[in-house]
Amino acid sequence: VASVLALNFFFLPPVGTFRISDPGNWAALVAFLAVSLIGSDLSARIRAREREVLARHDELARLSRIQQALFQATGALLHATTEAQLLEDVCRVVTGRAGYRLASIGVPEKGPDKAVRFVAVVGEAADYLRKAKISWDDSAYGQGPTGSALRTGQPQVVQDFAGSSRLALWHELAGTYGLQSCVGLPLRSDGKVIAVLTIYSAEKNSFDSAELAMLERFAAELSFGVQAVRQKEERNRFQQQVVRLSRFQKALLNAHGVMMRARTEANLYDGICKVIVEDAGYLLAGVGLVQHDAVPPIRPVAVAGGGAHTAEILQFALARAQEADGSGPAGRAVRSGEVQVIRHRATDPTLDPWRPRLAAIGVTIGSTAALPLKRAGEVFGVLAVFSTVESDFLDDEIAMLESFADDIAFYVDVLRRGGAPS
Repeated sequence: VASVLALNFFFLPPVGTFRISDPGNWAALVAFLAVSLIGSDLSARIRAREREVLARHDELARLSRIQQALFQATGALLHATTEAQLLEDVCRVVTGRAGYRLASIGVPEKGPDKAVRFVAVVGEAADYLRKAKISWDDSAYGQGPTGSALRTGQPQVVQDFAGSSRLALWHELAGTYGLQSCVGLPLRSDGKVIAVLTIYSAEKNSFDSAELAMLERFAAELSFGVQAVRQKEERNRFQQQVVRLSRFQKALLNAHGVMMRARTEANLYDGICKVIVEDAGYLLAGVGLVQHDAVPPIRPVAVAGGGAHTAEILQFALARAQEADGSGPAGRAVRSGEVQVIRHRATDPTLDPWRPRLAAIGVTIGSTAALPLKRAGEVFGVLAVFSTVESDFLDDEIAMLESFADDIAFYVDVLRRGGAPS
C-alpha cells in the first residue's frame, strides 16, 4: 500500500498530490498494487521456506551429532572391561559429543526408602544429582524420570521441567543448574529393569520423536552391553577363583608340612603365617593368643607380610571387645567362636575406629577373615588373614580356612601335651 501511494504522489500527474487526473492511470495503479501484493506474498513465503530449511538443517545436524555420539558410545560397549567403566564412558560421550547437560545411570536400592543410587554421573550439572533426593517408590520423590522409569519400566519424557507439576520438588534446584527437559530410559537384564539412563537437556522440548527413537534404540543396545560385560566379569571371576583356590590348596598342603615339622608353638605360628602370605598370596597373616584378664586381651605371637607396619596392623586387628576397636573381625571371632569375614573394609561401619590410623600409615586393606582357634571347645587364639582385594574370601576358601584352623588347633594341642606332630 505504501508503494502504491508513493507511486501516485511522486510519479502520476498531478505530481505532489494524491489526485489522479488521467483515468488511464487508475489501471496502472491497480496493476502495480496487484504486482506488489503478489511479490510481497511470494517474498514472505520464500523467507518462511528459508527459515524452515535452516531449522531443518539445524535439526538434521543435531540429530546427526547425536547419532554419531551414540555410535561412539556403542563402541564403548565393545571395549569395556568392567560395568563401571562402561557406564562412565557412556555418560561421558552423551554429555560430550552429544551435547547434553547431564547424564546419569541410576540403580534401585532395596531398602525401605527405595532410594536411587547413581553409579555414573557426568556433566556440567553433576552436582544436581548429589543434592536432589530421588527414589523409585510411589512418593513425590519417586515421580521424576529416573524413579518413574525404574518403577514402571517405561521411558519417561519431560519436555518442560519447570512446567511439570509432578516435578515440583525439583523445580528450583533444576533451574539453578539450567535443566529444562529430560528423559529416563530403562535398562534391562533378563527382562528386569536394572537401571535407568537419564539424560538432561538445557533446552525445552529437546526430545522430539526422532531423537527419542534413537535414544531408545541406544538404551536397548546399552542393556545388551551391560549383560555382556556382566557375563564377561563373571567368567573372569570364575577363572580367577579356580586359579586362586588351586593356589590356596597348594599353600595349605605346604602349611601342613610346616606344622608337622614344628617343635614349638612359636615355630608353628611363624611357619603358617609365612606360608599364608608367601604361598597363598595374602597381604598379611597373624596369630594372636587370648590372655584372660590381661592387657592386651589378645597377644600377637606371629605375623608375616604387611610391610613396615606389620606389627601395628596386627595389634589393631587383635583388639578385643573391651577396646574401642573390638568391633573388628578378630575380636568378634574370639568372643563368638565363629569365623568372621569382612569383604568391604572400606565401607564397613564396624571398622570406623581403625580407618584414621590405617590411612595415616598408608595401608590399603580390602577384606579380612578372622578364624578362632579352639582347644577343647574353648577359644585360645585367632588367625587373622588380610587381603588387598575387596570381596575376597570366597565361600569355598572360607571352608578350607576353617578346616585349616582346626588343624592348627590340633597340632597346638599335640605340642602342649608334650608330644611332637607325626
